[in-house]
Amino acid sequence: MTEAYFTRGWTRFGADARVKDWLAAARPVARQVLDDPAAALGWRCGGTWFAGVDALPNDAEGRIGDGPPLAGAAVDFIRETLGLAPLWHAGQLSVTRPGYPQPWDGEGEAAFRFRQRRDAAHVDGVLPIGSARRRMIREPHAFILGLPVTEAAADAAPLVVWEGSHDILRRAFRAAL
Repeated sequence: MTEAYFTRGWTRFGADARVKDWLAAARPVARQVLDDPAAALGWRCGGTWFAGVDALPNDAEGRIGDGPPLAGAAVDFIRETLGLAPLWHAGQLSVTRPGYPQPWDGEGEAAFRFRQRRDAAHVDGVLPIGSARRRMIREPHAFILGLPVTEAAADAAPLVVWEGSHDILRRAFRAAL
């Protein structure tokens, strides 16, 4: 698993009772977030994608309400192998509906084609800043942990990782910075 992570830039963890306990606490809160009328602002792409950045009200241990802290083999890997002591940021809730992808409001044809063909490729934490929307590193990520909140077919997951892109981007950032 460790070699795969460092070679490919990602790894997969099997089912874990501690993650299942966390998901049991997170699932109803995620549903409440989606049912909140204020959540309508988070739906993009003709209402087919909810990009709920900071949508989950978890604390730094990942705990949502009275639920358990986020734990499990993936968290152990982050601590023990990556040497990080994660303080969890508010969780993102990403939801797609049938018909995704659709164009964003005001999105040009070329940008929409890029999103379709390149799985909306971007580097998390590199944000468009100011009226010129210059890309700047504002929220650097040491890792991204994706957890499925609901059951879905293996080919339905919207999280895409390009194998080896971590090395390509590391070299590009070193050259640029």
